[in-house]
Amino acid sequence: MKRPLAVRLFSNLMAVPSVGGSHSIPNHASTDKIIEVAYVLKYAFCKLVKDKMDPWAIRQTAVYQKYDTETNRSTWVFFNPTMDCAFQERLMTLLRSPSQVLAFKRQPLLIHNILLGTFFPLWRDYLAHYERKILTIVRCISQKSDLYSRLTFHRPTQIWPNASKRSCE
Repeated sequence: MKRPLAVRLFSNLMAVPSVGGSHSIPNHASTDKIIEVAYVLKYAFCKLVKDKMDPWAIRQTAVYQKYDTETNRSTWVFFNPTMDCAFQERLMTLLRSPSQVLAFKRQPLLIHNILLGTFFPLWRDYLAHYERKILTIVRCISQKSDLYSRLTFHRPTQIWPNASKRSCE
């Protein structure tokens, strides 16, 4: 049985449960002075070691942010599955830029956008990969049946024009 990630908030206990095994619902709590947010983000990841059967894996990153509205300071905690993941590299690059550090101070939730912007595009490539596999199987099976003549197929690049540029394969 999966145990929820427990985060201590003020005098309450906030749990970040995994819903249906796919993601956690973002939880937040606030007072006049403090805002806290916690969630687990699952995303598609192309393995560095090419597995002939399946080059994709589903990974997850846990995020916790505590923002103090009086001091305009945030405390962040990230749990990543690997060292130097794409998000960490992107964030560290941005933190080296004084203008970006200023943007983070003005927009305390900006790091969430960077996290989502780093990992969401990978889902297109993941889906395009499995669409190609399924279409291959369907075409193979349909050659033996009359069903093939009644189906319309689209190449993954017609649905997602940039999918082939970032392909995992």
